[in-house]
Amino acid sequence: MQLPESINNGIRWLNRIRKEIRIRRKRTYRKAWLMWPFKFLWVNWLVIRRLLLFPFKDYGKLSPFARVVGPLSTLFLGLFLFIVIKKSNETDKVIYTQRVYEKFECELVSNSQKTVQVGHSHQVEYSLPCYENVPINILYSSGYGSIVIRETVRNGIIEYNTPELITEKIGDYEINLMYGEESILKDSLKVITEPKDIDYIESYFGPRIILAGGNDFSMLTVIPVDDYDNPMPDETRIEVHENFKETQKVHEQYTFDFVSFRRFYSYNQTGKITVSMNTDNGITTKEKTSDIYPYSPKDFTIEQSKEHNFADGNEVVSIKTSIIEDIYGNIIQNGTMVHYQIVTKSGKQLAAFAKTVKGIATAKIQHPYTEDSWTIQAFIPGLAESNSLEIDFEQIAYDFPLTFFKENREIQVGPIKSYMGQLLPNGTAVTLTLQHNGKTSEITQYTVGAMTTFVLRDFYFPSGEYKMTLETLGLTKQFEKTLSDEKE
Repeated sequence: MQLPESINNGIRWLNRIRKEIRIRRKRTYRKAWLMWPFKFLWVNWLVIRRLLLFPFKDYGKLSPFARVVGPLSTLFLGLFLFIVIKKSNETDKVIYTQRVYEKFECELVSNSQKTVQVGHSHQVEYSLPCYENVPINILYSSGYGSIVIRETVRNGIIEYNTPELITEKIGDYEINLMYGEESILKDSLKVITEPKDIDYIESYFGPRIILAGGNDFSMLTVIPVDDYDNPMPDETRIEVHENFKETQKVHEQYTFDFVSFRRFYSYNQTGKITVSMNTDNGITTKEKTSDIYPYSPKDFTIEQSKEHNFADGNEVVSIKTSIIEDIYGNIIQNGTMVHYQIVTKSGKQLAAFAKTVKGIATAKIQHPYTEDSWTIQAFIPGLAESNSLEIDFEQIAYDFPLTFFKENREIQVGPIKSYMGQLLPNGTAVTLTLQHNGKTSEITQYTVGAMTTFVLRDFYFPSGEYKMTLETLGLTKQFEKTLSDEKE
């Protein structure tokens, strides 16, 4: 039912009014948060008034003494807390007073030795004629750091022994005699060592494995040191003995910047480079060795051997490499992996792997079950490869007998005879495929005495028409059979 136009206009007018009220209410709410302090005072005025009047509403009821003592006690408590906090934050002030030292004018002389052998005692004597019984700080400075020794001038002379921690480390030391904050004398000391003091030879020889051919090398690094582990000075002589097979050599090395090194390049033959070192004062080292391994192998050949050419799935074919050598005639290292790649007549790719023993890698591969042709090639990945080898396998049988029993629910396959009329070896696979009502089942069994029997139970294979396919040794037979219910 359609309402009159006047009623519809009235309804639309009311809706506009409601919408306008909602819009104005939202605007009012957005601005109302500015008035919240006044709203808080208005709502909570009684509580605020009570809090403000609480300390004074009963003040007139107090005695005159209480009226005076109350405020004064609060004042004294605040003053006490202020003093305690101030005292706790104060720190003791240290007033720096620069100490003034008396100046003396006289010639200062160093009578100490400027050079000392490492580990030896060093007597120090300084003449300070105008300094009498005053404390002197002696500052030793070097690359290791700074050390301060305190001594006293007695009768114008300072005498002491240099500490061992200084004379046990070689290097140049700068000496300053400090009177107060001023250096009154500068001196120097040099701690040295000599080749006759060599006590041990630090050495490294490596890498321990290099390749033949003369391009690869092992480096011998030598650092002769004394009893305090100080390196020897430059031009210290080291005698190095080298041995390779029947070859012996002697090399002379000299240190430079505390270190001596020599490169020992590989030979064309494999073997071990052995080195040892000795010094002029009779210090020797244990021998150090570096093994020379064969260089990259060169291409090689492969050959095959087998008992027969028939695809019986039982015999194995042996694939053997020639002796694999590098370009210098060295037999490659034992354990080098050789990868055999096999491509069948149908295009399938097979793989076999073998490790070398005395340069030869042998792989054994089982014969196929069906007539086939293989192309075999061997690789040492990225380094060398062999020739291609063709192997043909002949069919071992051309027919196999079948016998059906018990309403076709037992199928006897065999006996299957081989190429010489002998029975096939045990373990030959025979596959039966059954198709019924759109479903396919596959059963694989293995021969024993060249025979195998398939038993088709009715709770697995109900009665009906079946398409059957038997496969073995590349031979296939297809037939249709009706399976009936088993008789009890």
